[in-house]
Amino acid sequence: MDDGLLFTYVILLQVMRARSFADAGCFSHRRVHGEFLVPGRWSNRPVPRTEWQEWGNLGLGRLGDPGWEDRSGTETSRPSAAIRSPSPSPSPSPSPSLVLVLVLVLVLVRRGSSTEGTHVTTGDTGGGSRRVALVTGSSRGLGSAIVRRLAEDGMAVVVNGPPGDAQARVVARSVRDSGGIADALLADVTDERQVAELVTAVTTTLGPIDVLVLNATGPQPEAPLTDVTWADHLAQLEFFVKSPVLLGRLVIEQMRAGGFGRIIQIDSEVAHRPPPGRSAYATAKNAQIGLTLSWARELAPDGITVNTVAPGFIPVERHADVTAGIRSAYRASVPAGRMGTADDVAHAVSFLASEGAGFITGQRIVVDGGRSLGT
Repeated sequence: MDDGLLFTYVILLQVMRARSFADAGCFSHRRVHGEFLVPGRWSNRPVPRTEWQEWGNLGLGRLGDPGWEDRSGTETSRPSAAIRSPSPSPSPSPSPSLVLVLVLVLVLVRRGSSTEGTHVTTGDTGGGSRRVALVTGSSRGLGSAIVRRLAEDGMAVVVNGPPGDAQARVVARSVRDSGGIADALLADVTDERQVAELVTAVTTTLGPIDVLVLNATGPQPEAPLTDVTWADHLAQLEFFVKSPVLLGRLVIEQMRAGGFGRIIQIDSEVAHRPPPGRSAYATAKNAQIGLTLSWARELAPDGITVNTVAPGFIPVERHADVTAGIRSAYRASVPAGRMGTADDVAHAVSFLASEGAGFITGQRIVVDGGRSLGT
């Protein structure tokens, strides 16, 4: 039985007891002092006079000893000696309206308790707490749309950007202004020390991480194959393999301890449809997909799912220089007849992060309006 329901039952019991004692002329309701009920527990705390007088007016005196009065004259201390009232005056029985109100409270509490444990929103754990989501690279672009959507789903979200990124705080503030719970924590997610500090800060501020969305990316230069150096490959692997590994090693243990976890990597249609000049990027993205598949197989017994979302070309801030001609040509290749939006990607992430997606792991959801189907 939950605390609220127990509390209401005891109130009803005490009202009935108060009525029986009043009918027998046993005590006055106005100045009894002792242990009082608070929701869900008994309290032996000192009670100010005004408070215990109000409780006394409801007939709720010290449990099991309703015939004592306080004559100490103190406001907050319990009387050193309780003196039985020599001539207790009978008090009126509780009014029918009071009993009716308490019965209605009981009905409402019972109704509320019947929904305990249901998941109203994606981020609701059913016990009143929220899932905690860390979205890397979420100060702008796809990441900011994802973090806003997860906040709408009821999660407490962490907006992440590199050190010095003031936009992360702007996004977090907008989430809070909309009624969500958000914090902005800056860190270079390719740096091992900063990653450790980030995870510690999230855990301290909001709690263990339940949902990890790996969206951070760096520059994506294009170059002919013969001009691409090993350093160019390593630069892409830093974000799409090293960063997930650094974060995963710390976050997975938290997820295992909680018996729940959602890891979602943001990859790209480029992984399987690489245009010329994107060899380093496409190679790193395929490594990211391989990482996802291996993690999914190993973590499934722990209640942790690992999936990827692969967007097509979704114009965001960093695509401001893409010409109208290129956009038009791409749109013509999309069977859905339009360009994708950041919200389209956020919806897919929201689903994979939800309680209901617990039997889906090791999958790659392509968000491209059917472009990958070919013409």
